[in-house]
Amino acid sequence: MIICSPQLGISPEAILGGEINDREVLKNLAQIGVKVDIILPFGKKHDQIDNWSIYSLPVPFVYPPWTFNFWIFPYLFYIYLKDKFDILKIHSPRFVGPAALFFKIFAPKVKLFVVYHHLENGFISELIDRMLISRCDYVVAVSQNTKEEIIKKYSILQDKVRVIYLNGLDPKCQPLDKSKQLINRYKLNNSNVLVYLGQLIPRKNVRFLLDVIKKLPSDWKLLICGSGSERKKLETDAKLMELGDRVIFAGRISEDEKVAHFNLADIFVCPSRKEGFGIVLIEAMACGKPVLATNLKVFSEIITMGENGYLEELDSEKWVNRILNIKSHSQTKLIKKAAIKAGQFNWKISVKELFSYLQSR
Repeated sequence: MIICSPQLGISPEAILGGEINDREVLKNLAQIGVKVDIILPFGKKHDQIDNWSIYSLPVPFVYPPWTFNFWIFPYLFYIYLKDKFDILKIHSPRFVGPAALFFKIFAPKVKLFVVYHHLENGFISELIDRMLISRCDYVVAVSQNTKEEIIKKYSILQDKVRVIYLNGLDPKCQPLDKSKQLINRYKLNNSNVLVYLGQLIPRKNVRFLLDVIKKLPSDWKLLICGSGSERKKLETDAKLMELGDRVIFAGRISEDEKVAHFNLADIFVCPSRKEGFGIVLIEAMACGKPVLATNLKVFSEIITMGENGYLEELDSEKWVNRILNIKSHSQTKLIKKAAIKAGQFNWKISVKELFSYLQSR
């Protein structure tokens, strides 16, 4: 089996869930003998993996990302004439989907394969999804919730979409003592700490956490790890709310320091309005941290309320009460169950399931 996969990035240092997902799926497919042809912008970091062939675009980045469709099109023909790949993997419907659909007109034997983490809003995204889903040979949703969204929105038959939990746990995610170096860096001595790690973009709803920390006792601090379009606004709001040093913006966290930052938390918090899965939750759970997240249907596929974590509606008073309750009661049993649940998500197992699916048609 040969798969061609155009990618905007698969860096070994990636902390974004989608990029980590693509990297690990392609890596594990290669490890079970699948040849993978990967197209990347020039100079993008990547692992050196047996069975990977890397093709570089003449540009180091692609902006706006939807123009990736135009850049990759001649490469698809070149690689197909050279390797006769069997499957074209679409890592993002907007950035690869139109090129893939047009390419299939000229190479009808090539099968199209797309993974959906969640559905994007907007006329263009919905138009591409509608065309793509009906024409793809393999449609994978990374959660039952995402599958139900696809079926409801696009009137697709149940059998068209396969749920495969294409997420796994980094083995480095485990409980550690709090780093004294990081405690000093962020001035967290004698503080209870909420940690958020992820993008600072609207759907992640990080602004909600400012309302929460404002209502908590003064010995609580909020460590925000990540970067994104909302950082400046969040910093401005934190100043206007006179939160002072109670909110710390750590910026983008390297892969090497990610686990140490998880382990700074007394409670890990995730106030997202929408997610496709929530890999950050299982990473925090594996690090031995109580997790408090939005009461989203997709999160209930990971967290059983009060058994291995906590889910709450987006009401700051409820979050404050829950945080204080978590801190005042032993979480030993919950943390053990959380670690067991997190350990159920395994890249090798999920990719083997994917490989069987790709072979079945």
